[in-house]
Amino acid sequence: MKKYSWYLLFLCVSVRAVAQEALEAVKLTAVETPSGMLVSGMTIPADSTVFLVERDGGEGFEVVGNLTAPSTFAMFKTRVWKYAAFFSDQVVFTDEGLHKLWDTSRTPAGRDSIRNAGLPVITLAMGGGYLDTLVRADPSRPVSYRIRNGEQQWTVAAVFNEKSRATKILHFYELTPADQVIRAEWRMAASERPSAVRAYRLRLGIDSTFRPAPVSMGIEPTPQGDSLRVHLSDTTVMPGITYIYRLAGLDPFAHEVGYSDTLRSIAGARATVTGIDRFQTMPAPDSSGVKLVWEPVQDLRIRSIRVFRSPYYDSAYVQLAVLPPTDTVYIDRYAGTSTNYYYQLVGQGSDDFSYPSSRVFGSFEHHTPLLPPADVQAFQDGNAIAVTWHYMDFANLAGFRVYRSLGNSGEFQPISGLIAADRSTISYRYPDSLQQLDGTGLYVYAVATVSRSHAEGPLSELVPVNMFSTEKPAVPVYVRGLEEKDSTFVLTWKDMRPVDERVIGYHVYRKAFGGVGDTSYHRVTPQPIIDVNEFVDDAFNPSGWQYVVRSVSQSDSSEVSLPVVWKPEQIKPLPPGRVQLYADAGNVWITWDRSLLPNLQDYHIYRVSEKGEPQRIATVSVGSTPEYVDKEVKEGVRYYYYVTTETSQQVESDFSRETMIRLDGKK
Repeated sequence: MKKYSWYLLFLCVSVRAVAQEALEAVKLTAVETPSGMLVSGMTIPADSTVFLVERDGGEGFEVVGNLTAPSTFAMFKTRVWKYAAFFSDQVVFTDEGLHKLWDTSRTPAGRDSIRNAGLPVITLAMGGGYLDTLVRADPSRPVSYRIRNGEQQWTVAAVFNEKSRATKILHFYELTPADQVIRAEWRMAASERPSAVRAYRLRLGIDSTFRPAPVSMGIEPTPQGDSLRVHLSDTTVMPGITYIYRLAGLDPFAHEVGYSDTLRSIAGARATVTGIDRFQTMPAPDSSGVKLVWEPVQDLRIRSIRVFRSPYYDSAYVQLAVLPPTDTVYIDRYAGTSTNYYYQLVGQGSDDFSYPSSRVFGSFEHHTPLLPPADVQAFQDGNAIAVTWHYMDFANLAGFRVYRSLGNSGEFQPISGLIAADRSTISYRYPDSLQQLDGTGLYVYAVATVSRSHAEGPLSELVPVNMFSTEKPAVPVYVRGLEEKDSTFVLTWKDMRPVDERVIGYHVYRKAFGGVGDTSYHRVTPQPIIDVNEFVDDAFNPSGWQYVVRSVSQSDSSEVSLPVVWKPEQIKPLPPGRVQLYADAGNVWITWDRSLLPNLQDYHIYRVSEKGEPQRIATVSVGSTPEYVDKEVKEGVRYYYYVTTETSQQVESDFSRETMIRLDGKK
């Protein structure tokens, strides 16, 4: 803020007053200021003189105000404080200085000296200038001013200042595209609210620049009151056309003082997907996190489901996972204990646009499950199979429950009620009557702990009993599988040689999983595995494999173990983007963006005319140039093309966005 010594200013003005015997030539100016257009430079009017101010915005001059000199010092002082509010960063006034300026203005030479001093507040207060706060600052539309007093008149063209670079104040928050309307929402801090917001729109492939958008807009505060919602609704959109929007914040003079993120969307059924219904949260069954469940999606355009989480309801959402569209369950195992979260699902549709689900509250209260019993054994004891185990911790323990599985089915059923815990012992025994068994030979037992809240812990180790085949070797137990890489599976089991001295090795058997292909087991080990209890399989099968293991003796083999399934995850890759068609010499050139996703193998090109189903017409390897020339086309026929990607595991993506061409040039 500048401070002037009014005494020095008075001396300067007095010197000028002596030196100037006649009025100086008028130099009218019209310069844009932060407060409006300042028109000044004319002679400061004497008492009773009236100047008319006229403005021409392109439709001719019209009167917008008048200028008169203050008749009293009190009027002059009132005007000074009025205009000081518009130029508060320039001067600080004192009564002594204002009195000296008032006295100087009593002569023509003194008034010219005040005019030449270039102080906007004093010039305006004296009637020697006009501040136009209503003019719209638009350098593309010239504005002129004219000052008239009888036959005297001065004309000047307005000069607009170059604006400083606008800052980003509006941030994209949510998009809701539909068949006939695009709705979007931005957020801004309440402290940064501009005087108005203007929307611009560009139609991709139609408009060359952004134009003012014919949309409905609204601004409302959030429930917290610290930020504002800026809504946009465009009901003039046409299906299949891509629209790009941006917002600009305006000051009182329609200057752009802030801008938003640029948003791209498309209206029409091919680019929007329905929301995910009946989304809810609950504790995970094993107390390992927050379980999210939802209804299966019916919209075939959804490529994936994205899971988001935030500790706040309306901001700071972070992506947790990308799931296949067939999934209906996700467990958040990274949730903090006793921490509140909000979850949201997004069904990812074509052209990277999606429809968010509702936001659902979830909280993780960790309950440590009881450990399983130890030293579990099962053996024939008279007319029963005795199951024994040890357990040493009684905290939160209500008792135990015994489970049994018939043969290698893997389907365990409870065969006991609640066996109450006994603090006087750590050893327990349960008899399974032979009358309850069907004599098939192989039974597998396990024991689970039960807490006082009736929650069951995990099953204990699995213990097989082969009642009626004493000559066969012991069945392998603890068969486990681990997917080491995308196409490698490692199978392990407990070494049975210390348990049964007849065991000399193992054979592994495999069959296609899920009833796909051959449903019978086939041995995949030409010779018994002798030195290790491990098998590595790199034979990839998209539908999965089911494995069992047999112990081998010198003369026989055991029953098969419990089965283990390897079902590789098959997440569809995204299709290529920006598929474009060109006609050249009676052929159709198809190009697309090269995909950067890992593990891709080929691109497939599909074509269909106005009738029929799309048929694959070519395959291009990922390492080649992403283009193909279709020479099997006819003039005058419309052709529709699609491109897909395929991984090295033979998992193919959905179709890319549909593109159409006709060789007569109409596209």
